[in-house]
Order: sequence, then C-alpha cells, then structure tokens
Amino acid sequence: MRITLFSLLFALLCLLPQPVNALGSVPVSTSPQRLVSLAPSITECLFACGAGDRVVGVTRYCNWPTETQELPRVGGYLDLSIESVVRLQPDLVLLLREGADAAQSLRAMGIRCLLLQHDTLAGLLSSLDSLQLYLGGETRADSLKQALQTQLDHVQQLCAPFPVIRTALCVGRDPAPGLPRDLYMTGGGSYLSELLTLAGGENVYAGSLPAVPQVDRESLYHLQPEVIFELVPENGARSEESLREDWLLLQGIVAVTQGHVFVLSDPVLTIPGPRLGQALCELALCLHPELKRETLCP
Repeated sequence: MRITLFSLLFALLCLLPQPVNALGSVPVSTSPQRLVSLAPSITECLFACGAGDRVVGVTRYCNWPTETQELPRVGGYLDLSIESVVRLQPDLVLLLREGADAAQSLRAMGIRCLLLQHDTLAGLLSSLDSLQLYLGGETRADSLKQALQTQLDHVQQLCAPFPVIRTALCVGRDPAPGLPRDLYMTGGGSYLSELLTLAGGENVYAGSLPAVPQVDRESLYHLQPEVIFELVPENGARSEESLREDWLLLQGIVAVTQGHVFVLSDPVLTIPGPRLGQALCELALCLHPELKRETLCP
C-alpha cells in the first residue's frame, strides 16, 4: 500500500503529545457540557465567563451568583462527597490545586479533572486562559481576563501618586470579645497581599512565612501599621462595629490611635475570583478616602 505525504504527516501529528496545563490536565477534545465546580472562586469564574448554564453541581460555599443557589451541592472542602460528584455524571470537574487528592480519586473513576490556581493574581488570570482552552470558543474567559486586568491596572494607577501606607490585614482570630488574640495575618505571596500593594499599601507581614502566619499582639506594637484591616464572614456572629471595638483596645498602635481600623465582611474580599476588582476598590477607598468610588470603579 502506497504511503502518501498526507498520511505520513497525519501519523506524525498523532504521535505528538497532547497539550497539558501546568498541573498536568489534558484538555478535552470536545467542549464539556456538564461541569462540577469544587470552589466558590471557580464557580464565580464559570458564571462570569458565560459557562454557568453548564454547571451541574457546586460546593455548599458557592453562593454567587444567585443562580448557584438552585444547584445540587456536593459537600465542602473537608467533607466532599465523591459519590455525589459521580452521580452528577460530569464530563469535567474543576478544582483548586489544593484539591489534588480529590482529583486523584475522581480520575481513578474515569472522571476528567482540571486543577486551577487561585491563591495569587497571576494564578487567577492564568486560570482564565485554561478555562478558555478547555471550555471552548463560546466561552468569554479571555474577555473576562482582559476586563479584570484593566480594572486592576486602573485602580493601581489612581493609587500610585499617594504615599505608601503600612498595613496589616487580619484574616482570622479568636472571636470572643476583648483584646484581639490568636491573630492570623495575611503574609506575602497571596492575592490579598498583592491587592494591598496595588491599592498603595505595604503589607507589614509580607516577609512572613507561612502565607497566613499566626502572630501575637506584640508584633503589631513592634511593626506599627498605619492601617489595620480585618476580614470577617458575611452575617457573622458579631457585628463589624463590635469587632472593631476590640481593636480599639490596642492603644499605642498608630492605626488605632488614628482611627484607621476597618472591619470588612464583603465576600468579594475573601473569594479570589472575577470580582477581585471590586475588592481592590474597597481596600483603596479605605486607604485613600480622597478618592471617589465612581472614579475607582466606573
């Protein structure tokens, strides 16, 4: 049988490795139509880029947009139900890279998985490239990436002329009333620390390891932040004002003396998804009250 040049080239192409993302997943050959998302940030990205109508399952923590509230739940980070995921018959499950163990279990059952990175801004933006690749041309992930990058750049440019402000950002502590204790602060290398920098702040714990170090009150007196942020869950057990009163007990810290303590419960700050531009605006408005919201977030 004669071998043509075309057939030879076709055979060689078939031997080439399929493209893989940085975490080892292989893109599907056809656009997946049944998606299960195992992180709120991924769910938000899927809906924001126009793939929300393909999502058939989410975690109990996925609450935005409102359409997610009608979707089946498959558990949470610590109690994910593999059986519930399998019953939904997904052709692609999307996880954060911290969920590699769950991905291994799902792949062993023949379910295709895509691991994404959302703990840094670069990781989030890169994940949108992956969504565009895996979900097909009708997905608007590339446009979403451009819009988010434009918004981040816009806020950074408006904040750049202001003096850099030494800032501490608390993401957890003992909730009991009184002097703040058992403090967990944002260290360097996280998307929150990066947002602080874009907003014109200097994270006083940027050099700390791990990414969320536990610190004592004495370190705040030593580092003397000019602004203190505390991020708390929406509809938490205590009001923002009540939590702020705890910080006011730490007299002698510049942020407390000057009244620059902000307790924020907006979930856009704690979900590294497509609404991070809004999160950056919130931080920038606290750091630079001279700026106007309509200018920062047109």
